[in-house]
Amino acid sequence: MNKFVFVFLVLINQASHADKHIVISTPSIALAPASSTIYAGYLMIHNRTSDDISLRRIESTDFENIEIHQTEIIKDLSQMRHLNEITIPANQQIFFKPGGLHLMLHNATIPLVLGEQRQLIFHFSDGTQSTKTFTVNNLTDIISQYNIRNPDEPQTNFMTSFKVLLQRILPQHTLSGLMYKLARIKWEPLKDMLI
Repeated sequence: MNKFVFVFLVLINQASHADKHIVISTPSIALAPASSTIYAGYLMIHNRTSDDISLRRIESTDFENIEIHQTEIIKDLSQMRHLNEITIPANQQIFFKPGGLHLMLHNATIPLVLGEQRQLIFHFSDGTQSTKTFTVNNLTDIISQYNIRNPDEPQTNFMTSFKVLLQRILPQHTLSGLMYKLARIKWEPLKDMLI
């Protein structure tokens, strides 16, 4: 009898520990166009232990396949790379957000509808299994939700903000027409100066 109680208490302790040492928050799925079969998942995972933990696998009965992807900018081109697993460093958090890490959810068994919820099961390297409910949202709502800057990311400087402001307020069509005319000038002194 005492062995049974001991095993039962150990199992309860492990289950409650699993909920506390890995925290998954802000789970969202981006609602894709109706013709699409691939959706994107976003969340934050916080590793509250003193050891690195890897996210090894994600599964769901609502999708045929779930992959971890990383968007990278290489030579001014955006590329997506598939990752077999992702490591969450000790006492740190990682964000799955637009333009960075994200989940690719392939072939929903039932088409997704805005506002509904789907469950995903996360499997970690320490044996922890965590089930999390994701809400289907518009991508614009998710982008505004993840507009919080990570402390490790570089802060935007004044010149970058100024360039973005200029692009928004200057008349784009007028400038394009002006550049078109400047590029076709045939008067040698002005053409050489522009070149």
